[in-house]
Amino acid sequence: MISEASLPAFLLAVLLWFGLVSGPIAQTLPATLSDNAESIAVVIGNKAYKQTSTVDFAHNDAEAIKAWLTGTLGFREQNVFLLKDATLSELNQVFGSEVNPQAGRLWRSVSESRSNVFVYYSGHGVPDLATRQPFLLPQDGNPNLTETGYSLQALYRNLELVRQKIGSQRQLIVMIDACFTGETGRKGESLLAVSAPGFTPARPRAGGSIVKLVATSGATPANWDEKAKLGLFTSRFLMGAAGLAQAGQSGSSNDMRIVWSELQSYVVREVEAAARRDSGREQAPEIDEAAIVLPVALPVPAVARAVGLTRDEANWRRAKAAGERSALEGYIARCGEICQYREVAMELLLDRRRSAEAATDEQNWQRLSAAGQYEEYLKGCRVICAYRTVAQGYLRLAHAKSDGDAEKLQSGAAQPSPTEQPGPAPAPLLTPSQPASAPLKPEAGAPGNDPQVIKALQVELKRVGCHAGAIDGEWGASTQQAMRSFNRHAGAKLDTGAASPGAVEKIRAQPRLVCPGACSSGQRLSAGRCVAVKDKTEKVKQAKPAPSIPPLAAGQNEQRFRNSSGQNVVVRARTVRTYVENGQTIRVVERIVYRDGVEVDRDQVKVNLATNQASGI
Repeated sequence: MISEASLPAFLLAVLLWFGLVSGPIAQTLPATLSDNAESIAVVIGNKAYKQTSTVDFAHNDAEAIKAWLTGTLGFREQNVFLLKDATLSELNQVFGSEVNPQAGRLWRSVSESRSNVFVYYSGHGVPDLATRQPFLLPQDGNPNLTETGYSLQALYRNLELVRQKIGSQRQLIVMIDACFTGETGRKGESLLAVSAPGFTPARPRAGGSIVKLVATSGATPANWDEKAKLGLFTSRFLMGAAGLAQAGQSGSSNDMRIVWSELQSYVVREVEAAARRDSGREQAPEIDEAAIVLPVALPVPAVARAVGLTRDEANWRRAKAAGERSALEGYIARCGEICQYREVAMELLLDRRRSAEAATDEQNWQRLSAAGQYEEYLKGCRVICAYRTVAQGYLRLAHAKSDGDAEKLQSGAAQPSPTEQPGPAPAPLLTPSQPASAPLKPEAGAPGNDPQVIKALQVELKRVGCHAGAIDGEWGASTQQAMRSFNRHAGAKLDTGAASPGAVEKIRAQPRLVCPGACSSGQRLSAGRCVAVKDKTEKVKQAKPAPSIPPLAAGQNEQRFRNSSGQNVVVRARTVRTYVENGQTIRVVERIVYRDGVEVDRDQVKVNLATNQASGI
């Protein structure tokens, strides 16, 4: 015997077609609500009441439901009976009265076995405090006189007759976006002259064969969706029917159908959460179970933006959780007209690119600077070129050595002015075989005494603050003293007896000041040089050690150099914030400048990352 549970859906459909399967399976198969050429709908939106407060969005509700019926379910325009601000007389005409239930336009319009029926109402509902029976309030009804209302039980009883006429293979659905507590939906307002807080209306006994959707149950009022300008229950129903109920929050499934149980769960969950979040009140919808499948189409205009925002939010959460470049680029490429996180995603991508470029720049500098290839480093610089100033400084020194400019720049140290006479030279180094009066003078042609190498060494020693003498290409006592000073302060072990290209490269590798630059007794520091004291009354000045500056903070970068006045300059920078202005990414950078360890300037600049231009704030 064939197991009913094991039959695939398409095989069941074939067996049903040939009449080979009946009974429980045939009754529980979901029916797709799509064959609606002869289906009939009654859509009512009661907004402007004569004897009580308005229902602000009732007309919007009715128009949105009509758009869904005609656009998604395929109801014909002429088969949707749209009533705005319906009176009691009009309700009796369309649904029939309690005395004559089959006199209604709806009962007369449906076709046996060929019509589905959808009834929708948005407006006020009121209770009879004596009988606890709920009523729909017509546009001309008095909320305190139940005889001017249309009984919900009479509506369900008359619709059951319609249900019998269309047959069990067709569906009759009733959706009511109203409450029956006597409240208006506005806090503190009541429709009734007699206050009835916490009143719970009775449930109608009729309507067992009808699929019912009611906005709220018990003693809680129905709420509004202020953004969509719809009833909250109606807006979440239409959003779920547009596909959000089908695959969680994103609606990204390719299946173009929604099972009724998915829609039921989505609407209840979303209405409860939104009511609690937006109004601080409870609203618990009641939706009957049904074996119905709804087709999915584009959302109606009233909820199109809300659906788009919800899908965009879900797509962004997935892309951000993945964190990969392809996921972020994919979000931007596919987000379309609604793209809340485009700028955030772009900034994350730019940060990833800047991090990669910074890492590449650091690797290039370490590799090329070790070989002295500063021009190659500058040629390879792109957006990030952290060592540009350092590389340019090295190249200027190299050019000065090649054309003799270094000697001209240092001529002031070799030829003192009339008012500033150089102090006595320090005692020369002596070997055991030299008399005390014999100055140290290397023999010409001895190894390590190439004047060009000595000049290069003197230039580098002066750059790191260890040499205050002339750049003359002579291996004299001051140069040897500078070498010993460098070894002491840098912890190096360079040969102080001869100049070598290796020593030049070792000193050149130092990026900042090494020696403190103190003057000998009887001298003072002036413009980066040690000069003699003018007269006996002038006090001997010693270069004070530079005050210490704070350690680097998290996120700070710094550059160090010596300016033309001989001051040690440190520039630190950090990113304060990044934002988008007129479609371009702007970064705000804080700069702090220290001279000889003292903070002298602090400011902020805006850097346009697209043009690399900076401007003050």
